[in-house]
Amino acid sequence: MWADVTVLSEKANVELVKRLKNFPSIVDPYACLQCGKCTSGCTVMVLMENFPHRVVDMVRLGLVPELLKSDVIWACTQCQKCRDACPQKVNPSEIFIVLRNLSIIEGGSVPDAYSNMLSKVLESGFIQDAIGVVGSDGLTYDRLKLSLPQLSGPKNVDVFQANCMDAFQRGV
Repeated sequence: MWADVTVLSEKANVELVKRLKNFPSIVDPYACLQCGKCTSGCTVMVLMENFPHRVVDMVRLGLVPELLKSDVIWACTQCQKCRDACPQKVNPSEIFIVLRNLSIIEGGSVPDAYSNMLSKVLESGFIQDAIGVVGSDGLTYDRLKLSLPQLSGPKNVDVFQANCMDAFQRGV
């Protein structure tokens, strides 16, 4: 038990926790009761090595450097179910956003999947190309076979890209 506390205290970084609180959207992680309601509603809980309530606890313990090195901060889909479930209004999804921002500020990099998705959005307006679905008959159906309208991206890609870049720069 004491060895664990020693290891935790060596990894803790109180200054980074203080920096987290300087972000405008951050909520107080110390208000968390560790009830786990955020985790029970989490869409990607099975994909995450640390559940949302555990990430909040790691922030409370000052283990922000560990989180900044982990892919877990990039697994959150921002569905906001954790925010809705939290009786203390801690909003783990906001903490994930702040941790991502702090990771970049500290010299980390955005995972390739995010960069690829952003490139795809800027190119076409969508996060991925339209895909077919496999029916119960084993056949693949596309939008045309399903009598769905074809997807169309932005009418003016240059204006769309300029608006996206402007929003990114303004932090919208």
